[in-house]
Amino acid sequence: GVFFEMPLIPELSGMMLAQPQLDPPARYAYLNPTLAQFIPENETNLEVLNYLQNQAKTSVDYSLARKLVLEYWPDSLAVAAAE
Repeated sequence: GVFFEMPLIPELSGMMLAQPQLDPPARYAYLNPTLAQFIPENETNLEVLNYLQNQAKTSVDYSLARKLVLEYWPDSLAVAAAE
């Protein structure tokens, strides 16, 4: 498989959306897990899909994303919680 030291998408997104005066940058949260292997969009192998799902649940820190949502859309979490 293909493995990159630093994933390109989060690096580029961070460069475009970063606010260097803030730590961490306030307008960007990368939510994709770093995977040990490439998984194509049309993957059907259940073992691989379970691995992907597990990585999404266990290796992603959602706290920055929650902070962004609360800052820019303060009512959205209240609405989501009520549904």
